[in-house]
Amino acid sequence: RGIVLSGLTGSRIFGNTIADCQHGIRISYSFDNTLASNAITKDDAAYGIYLTGDGLYNAIARNNTVGGVKVRYYHAQDWQMTVSSLIMAVPRMTNVGQVVIVNCSYTMSLQSSNITGGDVGLAIIDSVGVQVSDTDLVGNEVGIRIIDSSEVTVQYTGIWRSTDGVSITGSNKVMFDLNGTIAKCVDGMDIADSSGITVSKGIGLVDNDVAIRCFNVTKLKLDGTSALLPTLSGNRIGITMEGGGDPMILRGRITGADVGIDMRDTTFITLGEMEFYGCDVGIRADGVTGMEVEEGLTPLFELCGIGIHFKGATDVDMVGVEIGNSTQGVLAEGGSHIRLGSLRLRNGDTGVRVVGGREVWIDGLRFNGTGTGIILDETSSASVNGSASADADTFLLLDGATDVSIRDNTVTNTGTGIDVRGSSEIVLTGNVLAYTATDPLGAPLQGQSGVCVVTSDGVHVTDMDILNFRQGIHIDNSTNVTVNDTAINGSAHRALSVRST
Repeated sequence: RGIVLSGLTGSRIFGNTIADCQHGIRISYSFDNTLASNAITKDDAAYGIYLTGDGLYNAIARNNTVGGVKVRYYHAQDWQMTVSSLIMAVPRMTNVGQVVIVNCSYTMSLQSSNITGGDVGLAIIDSVGVQVSDTDLVGNEVGIRIIDSSEVTVQYTGIWRSTDGVSITGSNKVMFDLNGTIAKCVDGMDIADSSGITVSKGIGLVDNDVAIRCFNVTKLKLDGTSALLPTLSGNRIGITMEGGGDPMILRGRITGADVGIDMRDTTFITLGEMEFYGCDVGIRADGVTGMEVEEGLTPLFELCGIGIHFKGATDVDMVGVEIGNSTQGVLAEGGSHIRLGSLRLRNGDTGVRVVGGREVWIDGLRFNGTGTGIILDETSSASVNGSASADADTFLLLDGATDVSIRDNTVTNTGTGIDVRGSSEIVLTGNVLAYTATDPLGAPLQGQSGVCVVTSDGVHVTDMDILNFRQGIHIDNSTNVTVNDTAINGSAHRALSVRST
């Protein structure tokens, strides 16, 4: 650092040349200091005037430059205006290295400016109602930094090639709206200890390492219209959230990310009509509590490795999600109180897999062309009800599961309907398993097994219809298995096969 002011009052910093420092002049917890005619140069890194902390009431008054271009400083006292409804338009600026807005309590408008090469291109500190539009910020360490401010609006603004495109701390009611772009930054947006941040219509976050990074942020909102979706493309991670709560991820598009949304220990998440394309993982939710889909909206995951990956999640209610052409639709590891309802899953290796979960309810799912529709692995107190599967290898695989109810499911043209292995306390009631496909000459084909029970205990099959499988029910090395009121028809090999039981 070149010059550091910390806890100072009434100093005068005049006529200095500062080069090859991380920050040319750093001011923290200081006020009533005057900076004038200081020249801050830069090489490959960005330098400038860097403000942090409280009490930043200083006069950065005359002829300061960053990389040979001017620093502009605006303070409420400079304008002698305090009326909150007044709009003060800052003149259009070009060839400016840095703009600093401090303690502006009226609505200030910064328009049609070009800011480049500073440490922080635009700093908004302790201010209310600042508007930024039609402004380009290029090659700054931080494009826009917002500290302890509220009701800030940024529109039609582009930020490129910065470490952080936008940094927000201790602020609320900040909106990024209307066709802005944040591209080729390490973090497109870095938000901490803030609330009510909205990323809205037509915003593009492109080719950043992390598009939006959040720490302890409440009420983050991603929303738009069908014509103006926020778009996150080519980023390694779309959105990462650590802690915080009440995010509303309603409408937007995330493409080509390693992880579309990465949440850790976040609470009460609302997911809407989001689109995820070509992500390794669409959503990863680790230790989250309370996650649901906005009623009537359908999140879409297409061509992903895993659509949604829960780990240790509780109180999840995912209804109406569509996942297509993805290796795994939903993977839940651990966790409890998880409901997966009315999901649509197409053309994947596994539709839903739950490992070590407890109190898991799956209902109304539709599988088409998946390898295995549902896998419950070491899962307890679960149910699979009212779901349908077509053209899958296996509809349901239970492996080491306990206390599972499987009721009123309809399975067609699936190799094995229900496969129970190493499990106990399993109830199968009212399920219809039918193989109705024919070969090219019209001859009927058959599935392998309607129900397969291996090394299990306490499996009860009641009131089921099983049609056109080589083996209707196969029981091997199991105990306490009952079959009642079940119709088995069209079995070419055995209606009921029992071994070592």
